[in-house]
Amino acid sequence: MKKLKKINRRKFVQNFTRFSAALVVAMHVPSGVIFSKTRLKTKEVFHPNLFVYLYPDGRCEVVVTRSEMGQGVRTSMSSIVADEMDADWSYVHVLQAEGNPKYGNQNTDGSRSVRTLFMPLRKIGASVREMLVRAAAIRWGVPASACVAQRHFIVRRATGE
Repeated sequence: MKKLKKINRRKFVQNFTRFSAALVVAMHVPSGVIFSKTRLKTKEVFHPNLFVYLYPDGRCEVVVTRSEMGQGVRTSMSSIVADEMDADWSYVHVLQAEGNPKYGNQNTDGSRSVRTLFMPLRKIGASVREMLVRAAAIRWGVPASACVAQRHFIVRRATGE
């Protein structure tokens, strides 16, 4: 199994800054909303890593690198990522990855997809969730510990807004 590529500080700061700028553009979104149910006036797509795309209209696309052969791998792999992000499943769409070395091992044999990728997929979802929490905290001028992801939204712990 190929190890996950560690993101360096510079790349994290670049992605974080890019997303923070998108939040500034979206200032008309009501307080507490990070994923909006209404289409925003921007066509920006936030692509925090190789496997997740976040759209201004609230859609979240998760790239699945293993082929579906009747064992439910497309649903299970994407729901692991979405659950860690605390995303609303009705906004999550699954994209099948094309055969490409950038996705690492795409072997689908042996019924081991979930068993071997469970923790890496959780880390992917958790890193996206943390980026969103930190971006909301910066926007609201509060510590990140004061914010939490709740079913497709980032809210303040104290007020629930």
